[in-house]
Amino acid sequence: MADIFGYQGRAPSAALASVHSILSVGGGGTEQYLVQSWNATYQQDISEVYEIGSDAMYWLKGRPIGNGTISRLVGPAGGMLFSEDAFNACNGGTTLQLSPGTGCYGTDRSVTITISGAVVVSVGTTMNAPSTGSGVQSALSEQFSFKFASMSI
Repeated sequence: MADIFGYQGRAPSAALASVHSILSVGGGGTEQYLVQSWNATYQQDISEVYEIGSDAMYWLKGRPIGNGTISRLVGPAGGMLFSEDAFNACNGGTTLQLSPGTGCYGTDRSVTITISGAVVVSVGTTMNAPSTGSGVQSALSEQFSFKFASMSI
């Protein structure tokens, strides 16, 4: 019987990297695989300022700042996700790039999100027990939280 969504699944022989997006660390550096999630928020503070004796309101613009997280499986190749620069704010951080791949809609990699001045602020690890009967072994993952100075698309 055919799947109602047209999905033709197959059992993978190993953990496979997605062909639909590429994460590069270090501004065009080595592509990173087994990334499970990626999140970045870039914002600026805007405050309202009022003038005494007037109904005029003014916007006071703050400086932008970004926060992000990356979670990935720890694979057999190992290696650090970030360069040493990403762990030392005095070095100016590192650069991250995320590009969509050629997916269902035929997109190309002409759109790239670039994050500059990324500095790691926390590192964590997680290991989950497999669910009963799933046939999946325990997986070790690592999580990174970072702050960054600018984002361009």
